Amino acid sequence: MFSTQEHTKFVIGEGSINPYARIANGEISHDQLNALVTALQSDELYVDIDPEMIPNSCVDGRGDELVGPNAAGGTFSLVMGDALTTQSYRRPGEQAPVHARRMFGALARLDKKIGGHDDTHAQGDNCGCGADDKLDSEDPAVPSILEYITRRGEDIRTLLNGLNIQISDELHAKIMDNTQQLRDEHYATNGAELRQATIDEGGRVVTLPGKHVEAVLNVQTQAGKTLDRQKLHEMFDGALDAFNLDVPALQYGSTLLAVSETEAHERFVGALYYNVATAAALASELVVNVY
Repeated sequence: MFSTQEHTKFVIGEGSINPYARIANGEISHDQLNALVTALQSDELYVDIDPEMIPNSCVDGRGDELVGPNAAGGTFSLVMGDALTTQSYRRPGEQAPVHARRMFGALARLDKKIGGHDDTHAQGDNCGCGADDKLDSEDPAVPSILEYITRRGEDIRTLLNGLNIQISDELHAKIMDNTQQLRDEHYATNGAELRQATIDEGGRVVTLPGKHVEAVLNVQTQAGKTLDRQKLHEMFDGALDAFNLDVPALQYGSTLLAVSETEAHERFVGALYYNVATAAALASELVVNVY
């Protein structure tokens, strides 16, 4: 499990979200950023949840009044954990929406609530969730989560090792090979189709308003807890938010459809690679806080 540490910078990102640029242009201050980190290191922003819930809300920092465990793309993180490792629920050549429906359906039959989000700004084939919309692209000018993993997988592994997640050479190689396979087979379609897959299997899709003002990547490690993002959003008057990853919910969800501890571990690590790469596709710099 992750080890608690002093907060550090997330510096392997390539996206547009950057609180330090906002500080430089006077939009926010260092004091506000420090106050956000201090609040995230206390109990005041966290609420109790069922420890046997799976991720059904995204890491997206924009306020959501309905509280549920967070991971990139909500429940889709569990699909990507499978896609990047064992592919037990993916048939050869299958694209993401079909794969997602199969896993979502299996999880729903276990009475697990699934979910994700869209937003008020989405256009065309996008849904407004960066974890879905940016899954892959053939245009080098457009961020791609899968392309990022193929190019900077070692950076992801180093970051996770620094958080006390040890990844074998064999598992890392499997994730890298599968990532390239997914790209070659055009696994990603678009965010709108992934949104529809969630709805088709009875999942909850929340529409989030506003712009991205995340400043922290919050790695939440306590079972039965999640960040109250709406409370945080209100505390800082909408000027600052945080990406939040509920690691225990992601790890628990990775066990549910696995036939062995090894398979569950591989899916969990695959999902972590996807979550780190998603943060990197969205943000260039963030504070990393482990709670």
